[in-house]
Amino acid sequence: MRFLSFVAWRLTARPSFLFRRTLRDGVIDLDVATPATRGFFGIQFRIVDDGTNSEWVYLRQHKSRLPVAMQYTPVLHTGLNWQLYNGPGFTGAVDIPKDVWFHLRLG
Repeated sequence: MRFLSFVAWRLTARPSFLFRRTLRDGVIDLDVATPATRGFFGIQFRIVDDGTNSEWVYLRQHKSRLPVAMQYTPVLHTGLNWQLYNGPGFTGAVDIPKDVWFHLRLG
């Protein structure tokens, strides 16, 4: 599909596996855009045990520029643990524009 003049993958509420690669430590770079004014989107990595354990960084566009706009959480036995992994070191203020491509770098 095309979105904002670029060929793009449209991701829905279901998890989508774009790349099945075995990586060690590294940096993940991607460009993202969202037409939504409310909701969550992000990237899951270090996935093991068919997704029951992993790490996840997600963005809340309705919290753009606030200290909780970006959230990191480990996923342990399919449970999201953002309530335990909250605050400095786990959340951050980022600008999440609507209908604009922007770069996301995890490293």
